[in-house]
Amino acid sequence: VPEVSWYRAGVGYDQFVADRHACVLYARSTVSRGSVFGNVKQSADIEPESTYVPCMRSKGYKQDPEGFKAPPDDPILMSPDA
Repeated sequence: VPEVSWYRAGVGYDQFVADRHACVLYARSTVSRGSVFGNVKQSADIEPESTYVPCMRSKGYKQDPEGFKAPPDDPILMSPDA
């Protein structure tokens, strides 16, 4: 299961982490407790494709294999076709 990397022009890693954190919190607040995606650590209770990804896109980020990745202890894994 891949992890998505993100890019937004003019944004450094610290801002990415802050924006990402806001989207993780948003995603956690919108998902039902019965939904779990993958085998991840802190972000196990979100559905990335329905909440997290749209949030990141709304902040101006695009998926980019050369972009920023999540902190190593908090990956958000995506389905292969995300």
